[in-house]
Amino acid sequence: MIKKRGRPPKYDSAEALDSAIQVFWQKGLTATSLDDLSQAMNMNRPSIYNAFGDKEAVYRKALIRFVFKVCTLFLLGFMLIKGF
Repeated sequence: MIKKRGRPPKYDSAEALDSAIQVFWQKGLTATSLDDLSQAMNMNRPSIYNAFGDKEAVYRKALIRFVFKVCTLFLLGFMLIKGF
């Protein structure tokens, strides 16, 4: 097993992406700045870059998380209706 170097992260990536989803939902991709994301995610800009990449990468990862959550809720609702 390979040990990771450096300090362990002080953030929860799922929580950070959920916060990013809210900012992108309110402002849109173009109007959202890294400072907006930094404030919402409680992370400094270098930490965002290190963990997620640039703004577009954060958007893609947040979008994937959003779609996954929506699909999961849809499937759970479908299963409840169908009695699975």
